[in-house]
Formats: sequence, C-alpha cells, structure tokens
Amino acid sequence: MILLMFSGPVYVMVLEKPDAVSRWRALIGPTDARKAKVSHPSSIRAMCGSDLERNCVHGSDSPQSAAREISFFFGDISPAVDRQSICHPSLLSFKTTLSGEF
Repeated sequence: MILLMFSGPVYVMVLEKPDAVSRWRALIGPTDARKAKVSHPSSIRAMCGSDLERNCVHGSDSPQSAAREISFFFGDISPAVDRQSICHPSLLSFKTTLSGEF
C-alpha cells in the first residue's frame, strides 16, 4: 500500500471549515472507486479512481484522525484565523458563492 501511495505525486492539504471532515468525505465518495462509480457518480473517487487501492484521494474519517494526520504531515500548526471575526459579512457571502459546495 505504501509503495502504491508514493508511486506518483502526493499533495497534502488541510481543509478547514465547520464540518470539514464530513463535507469532504461527501465530495470524495465511497472508498472503493468501483462502488463510487455506481452509487456516487459525481464524486471525486468515481471520476478519478479505479478501485479500492487506487481511489485517487484520502479523507480523514473523523476530526480526531484528521488532527493526527495533520500533525504527522505538518507538525504542530495553528488553526487558520476565524474569518468571520475579521471579514465583513458581505465578503463572506461572496466567498461562499464563489466556492460552491466546499
């Protein structure tokens, strides 16, 4: 599995927003890309993955797992600034419109 994971480029990102884990998992679809093609055809795994091992993308299964994985890749990082406390409300709604579902 490790060899497969490093057989091509690896991009590690932290996505941060309320309910980020569940929302990201909804976008990526089921772990097995073959099942995703049937049950969630618009998901990232359905469109880009091929099977259980080559499913294109990873998503933490819980906030606790996300914290552990973030620490592994990035060490001790601070969360992003609370944008709602520093942005004018009209900018937040404009950003939401541009960013779509996630």
